[in-house]
Amino acid sequence: AYALRALFLMHTSNDDAFLSKFRKDTSTVDVIVHALNLHVSSPSVQERGIDLLWQMSMECGSHENLTPNADNDSSNDNNDSASLVMMSNDVAAAISTAVSKHKSNRMIQQAALGLMCNVSSTISLPVTRPMTENLAKSIATAMTHCPVTCTASQGHGCRVVANTLRCASINLPSDGGSDNCITVNELKAIFAGCGIIDALLRAMAKPWLDNTLLGNACDALTALCTDAPQLKAKLIEAGGVAIAADIIRAYDGFPADQAKIVRDSASRTLVTLSNCPEGMAALDSFDPQDQISSTIL
Repeated sequence: AYALRALFLMHTSNDDAFLSKFRKDTSTVDVIVHALNLHVSSPSVQERGIDLLWQMSMECGSHENLTPNADNDSSNDNNDSASLVMMSNDVAAAISTAVSKHKSNRMIQQAALGLMCNVSSTISLPVTRPMTENLAKSIATAMTHCPVTCTASQGHGCRVVANTLRCASINLPSDGGSDNCITVNELKAIFAGCGIIDALLRAMAKPWLDNTLLGNACDALTALCTDAPQLKAKLIEAGGVAIAADIIRAYDGFPADQAKIVRDSASRTLVTLSNCPEGMAALDSFDPQDQISSTIL
């Protein structure tokens, strides 16, 4: 724990050139992961190690919301090199172990979500099956055990899913995957199988405390369900149509830019879910005076 603390203090240096080299040095990450693996049962070691990885991951690109329509360059060389260092199979496994062994430690859950959020914005590297399974478990576990009132952390979790699926749709094959590089559909199936949908819906539960969280959650659900009939059916059965409609109603007429982002994100989710017989049936069950259908036309 003291060694990790020393590394953290080194990381707070004001020397930009040193920091850039420090963050991209593979050996530094290896040392942290080695310490995490040696002291799995120590909350203090796990907390400091994951938190240090989170701080180092700041090199990995934008923290901005990545919506499906955003013009984001996920192929930036500097971001990719940082991502390759920060999100190896070993790092993903260490994160998964930390969040599963210390479910009641809020700091570990928050740091893990922050780390994954930073790296997910530049995930153009090959995504392996073991890495994906570990990340999916980590996202679902951390979001489930982090209080819903921790809106920043819940928002990080939603953004990880939205970012990863958006970048995957650009960089991963749609079929013909392998253990070394899975397909987009396999990625979605692994996410859903680990409970990501339930975690997202939990984060979206009322009272709505954070506009950015809601927008990211809607974007994540839309990305999960696009071209995925089984996942779409599962979300419809869980009440996804009603949830999206409620958000649209609540934010209808709000002039603020952030409110418009939330409303537009929820509208995209509703359009995606209603594009099938079950979704249309759920939409048709609303009061005719509601006029929610006209919102998405």
